[in-house]
Parts: sequence; C-alpha cells; structure tokens
Amino acid sequence: MLHTRKRFSEPHQKPFGPDFQVLVEGNSVRSTGRLCGVEKRIVLNILKLAGEASERLLTEKMRSVPVEDLEVDEIWSYVGCKQKNLRPHHPGWQFRDACTFIPLERTSKLVVTWRLGKRDRLNIEAPTEAPPR
Repeated sequence: MLHTRKRFSEPHQKPFGPDFQVLVEGNSVRSTGRLCGVEKRIVLNILKLAGEASERLLTEKMRSVPVEDLEVDEIWSYVGCKQKNLRPHHPGWQFRDACTFIPLERTSKLVVTWRLGKRDRLNIEAPTEAPPR
C-alpha cells in the first residue's frame, strides 16, 4: 500500500475579503482604503465589526486560562491633538492623550485584558477587571 503525505482541505474564506488583509500587515486605515478602493469610513466600520466579533468570541471561549508570567506593555497615543497642544476651544472629551495598558501572558502572548485611560496612578494600579465601557 502506497502512503502519501498530502493533505487536502477546502479553501477558507477570509471573513472580510482578501483585500483587507493589508490591515493585518500593518497598513493604516487610509492606505487600506486607497489600496482597496473604498472610503476610510468603510474600513473603520469593518474594523469595528471585527473587534466586536473578536470580543464576543473571546468572552465565550476564554475560561480558566493558566497564567504564569505577565508582560505588561503600554501604548501611548492621542486623539485629536497631544495634551500639551490643547487649547480652550478644544472640547475636552474629543481631544486628549490616551494610553492602552496591555498585559500579555509571557509564553502564549495572549492578551489577558486591557485598559484604556490616562497615564495616571488610578489606571496604572487598577485591578485587572473587565475593560470599562
């Protein structure tokens, strides 16, 4: 009997089409829109859908994950303008610095939780609870 090491499987459809793979590769929202021939708004809507689907999946499936060591990282960004450039005419809720705190499980690189907020003692020392809504 002849044994071969070939495997056959059905092709998997990408959930948002092959064009939006460029987002995963690190392209910006604007460049993804240009490459795919769609408006920036469409790309943002698709990102939102993907995020909501991921959140539902992780909420359903993530239970009792063994965590030995955490690596905590912080991503700083800003919305509208940097804190130092704020002016009285800027509405406070639309323009601000923002930090995303991300603890990763060291071996699997699984994001255990996340927190978005100002870089202050309250957010840095906050217990790892569900992300604020």
